[in-house]
Amino acid sequence: MTPERLVPRNQRRSLLDALKAALAPQEVHGTVVERRGFPLLRVVKPGTARVREVGSDYVRGVWWFVWADTGETIASADRTDMAARKIAQPLRN
Repeated sequence: MTPERLVPRNQRRSLLDALKAALAPQEVHGTVVERRGFPLLRVVKPGTARVREVGSDYVRGVWWFVWADTGETIASADRTDMAARKIAQPLRN
């Protein structure tokens, strides 16, 4: 683990909780879970088997939302609404 990843767990949790709230208007549901000691947001479209997991990473002084399976960035954590749209879009199709 790099020093940039050594950040308080509650900071990650707070960011994911804010993202969870932003997902509500997108007609998807999020639940914070833990995988390997890190909180992740498990996002589902109700009534389907579509699921995505989102994490948060701290890189060079900036928090990012990332896809948990690939680490690919979704949006900076200060763009919660944009991240919610990007996460929900493939689940709605």
